[in-house]
Amino acid sequence: MNRSTLALVALLACTQANASPLDRERLATTAAKFFPKVVWSSTSIIEAEFSCRGRREFAILGKTEGSLFVAIFTRGVQSKPTVLTFSSARRDSHSIGIASEDMDFDPKGVDDDLGPPPKGMRPSKTCKGIALSDGDTDATHIYWNHQKKRFDSWSQ
Repeated sequence: MNRSTLALVALLACTQANASPLDRERLATTAAKFFPKVVWSSTSIIEAEFSCRGRREFAILGKTEGSLFVAIFTRGVQSKPTVLTFSSARRDSHSIGIASEDMDFDPKGVDDDLGPPPKGMRPSKTCKGIALSDGDTDATHIYWNHQKKRFDSWSQ
C-alpha cells in the first residue's frame, strides 16, 4: 500500500473508534423520539461494549426535573434503547456525567474491599460498565447482569 492509502486507512480506523458528530446527533434524536420528555445530552455520549456481546454500543445521559436517565443503545442507533432511571435528589445535576468503566476486576479483591460483587456481575477484559457520577456522591455503577440478561446497577 502507498502512503496515501495507509493514511486513509488509519484515519478511518480512528474515526470509527468514537461516535462521529452525526452519530451523536442521531443518538440524541433517537432517544428523544422514544423518550420525548427527557432532555438528552449529545455531549455525554460514550461508546464501548456494554452488553458483553462483542458489539459497538453507545450510552447517553438524559435529565428531567428530579430524574436522571441512562439510555444504552445495544441494537444500533435507530433502535429503541434500554433506559435506566435514577433519582437526581442526591446528585448535582450540573456536574453529573457518565463514563465507561473497566470490568476487568478480581472478584476476591472486590469481596475484600466492598463485599461480594452483585449477582450476575462478571469480570470481563472487553465488556465495560457505566459509572453515573457527579464527583461528590458515590457513583452508581451500571453493568450487564449475566443472570438476568439485562442491565442492572449498584452503588455503595
